[in-house]
Order: sequence, then structure tokens, then C-alpha cells
Amino acid sequence: MSLTLRNIKGSTLTYNEMDTNFTYLETLATPYYGSMWGDDSNISIGITQSELLVPIPSGLTAGICSGFTFQNSKELKCLNAGTYVVNWAASIKSATNFTIEGFVVIDGVEQMNSSNAVNLKENNVEYHISGTGIYNLTANKLVSLGFESEAGTGTLIITHCNMTIVKV
Repeated sequence: MSLTLRNIKGSTLTYNEMDTNFTYLETLATPYYGSMWGDDSNISIGITQSELLVPIPSGLTAGICSGFTFQNSKELKCLNAGTYVVNWAASIKSATNFTIEGFVVIDGVEQMNSSNAVNLKENNVEYHISGTGIYNLTANKLVSLGFESEAGTGTLIITHCNMTIVKV
């Protein structure tokens, strides 16, 4: 007995081709995502120079991951190439009044389309900062979160932060 189906594009598929195509569709439907976070983490970052990226050095916790590996207490390693949306947020404070920018960092390079800034105008008061970006990631890309000063130096304290990555 022969089975033939017509796909959306109008092509016909035999049974053997269907098996291959169903495997392909299953692969397309597999969700890939990763997350990491810091809660009451009080991660200290020394900002010694304006416009110098300082990634979070460590202190984060793994969230739920599928298609990503959390490593080094600070980054997510992409295992499957694709287009991903990356969301991040942080609560930060400092004893110094200066303006801080936050970024998604991919392989050590800040991604400007995810940047956001906040002026820490009151000493030791927590401020919220967040951003989003869409990226084409290849396997083994490292995704993390980093900060820099627009002007000024001091110690930045990250009290809370999170990052989620989802394939789109």
C-alpha cells in the first residue's frame, strides 16, 4: 500500500519522505532557551574607567536551560545555532553618582542594540535597568551580561539580575 500526502507548498510526499520531513519538523519545533539569575547577590564590579565594558565576573545561578549550558557562574553557552531574543534586567546601586550602561555581551563584545542606561544619582539607592535584543547565535557563542560607565568611576553593586534567551 502506498501513502502520498500533499504538503503546504503543494508538493507530494511519499511515506519515506514523510518520515524524514516529520523528523525535520520535530527539530524545528524543539524549543531552545536558557536562563540565569542572581537574587540578593550583591555582586561587586569595579568600574575603573569610562566606556570600558566590565562583564559580571561570577555569582549567578543557573535557571532552566534547553539548548544552552550555564557555565562559570556567569554565562550561557549556545549549543544550537539560530535566532534568539535575549531579555535582561538588573537592580544596581553604588556609593558613587555616575551613569551606568548595561548590555548583552556575546563572546566578550557588548551588543549596542540591547543597551540601556541609568543615572545612579542617589548614593546606595537601587535603580532598575533592563534591555532586549535579537541575535543570530552560532553554536558555542557565550552570552553574558555586562556594564560600563558613561562617565565616572566607582564600585557598582548588582543586587539582583536575570537573563533569559529564547529561540524565535
